[in-house]
Amino acid sequence: MAKAQLTLSFTYHLVMTQSIESQANHYRSICVMGMDLLQREKNYTQTIVRLKLDKLQVKVGRTTFNNILNNKAVGIKNLRITAEGLQKVIRQELGMEWSDGEFTQIKNSDIALKEIPLTKKNETTPGFKIHESGRMSISEKVKFFEDAVFEVIEFGATLNTFTSYFFNRNEREFKFPVAALLERGVNFKCYLMDPGSNFGRLYFDDRKSFQPEENQYSQKIMGVIEKLRLVQEEYAKAGYRGTFEVFTYKHIPNNYFMVVDGTGSECKMLFSPYLYGLRRAMTPVFEFTRQDHPVLYQRYWQSLQALTKDATRIIPTI
Repeated sequence: MAKAQLTLSFTYHLVMTQSIESQANHYRSICVMGMDLLQREKNYTQTIVRLKLDKLQVKVGRTTFNNILNNKAVGIKNLRITAEGLQKVIRQELGMEWSDGEFTQIKNSDIALKEIPLTKKNETTPGFKIHESGRMSISEKVKFFEDAVFEVIEFGATLNTFTSYFFNRNEREFKFPVAALLERGVNFKCYLMDPGSNFGRLYFDDRKSFQPEENQYSQKIMGVIEKLRLVQEEYAKAGYRGTFEVFTYKHIPNNYFMVVDGTGSECKMLFSPYLYGLRRAMTPVFEFTRQDHPVLYQRYWQSLQALTKDATRIIPTI
């Protein structure tokens, strides 16, 4: 009798284990295929999907979500909650439902597709920030680039204000933070207009009707280059592992860029469009990451690569 009860108990346990495993596989398939679908159709990252789940009151931690998608151990409850949440997102935004092992379009349905908002009024989109008043403060810029791993790019028209940070401000504000990057092996690259470029002449001739001081652009840029050369030489003499490099380009400067680790997994960008009739310092600055906005990032990164492709490096005298 005892042996029969033991066998029955073992069989029941085995059946239950197989049932739970089957449910887990079912929920995981929904999660993996659902995430693939949202990436493909909506270009959503994991971060954005988790935020949308959060808006639906479905709480899923980053580690849990990663473990689900990477086939790592996750409790059946978390699998079920995540799968149900993803189905709600997909139903609401794509009009699709899970059926027979795949997501299919809901037929004969009057469902109105509606995007789940990520933010409330006055909140910011994840990975995106607007500095409406224009040029960021020195401390904001330093905070933006201080965690760079291998490269920082500064791209502008004259880099006059940027260069002044090395000469007109306390060294602790900007000069030392840049030195700290170089000491860690991070390369800092600066791009400004070639003062002899015909495109530069056309650009500044057009702008001087609103800003007469732009008429002196050539002399200003040449003065900036000489100052940056001094900065370059000082850092080179210090023997840091990273390099401070200066380049000139010949294209019309449509935008300002600062990029941190442009090809890295945690890359981020500051972008500012130069608005006609306004001083460049007054144009809004947009801050975003590739992780949260991959398409937006790729568009501007591609433009920056085209602008710097044929740039000429200013060689230090030492």
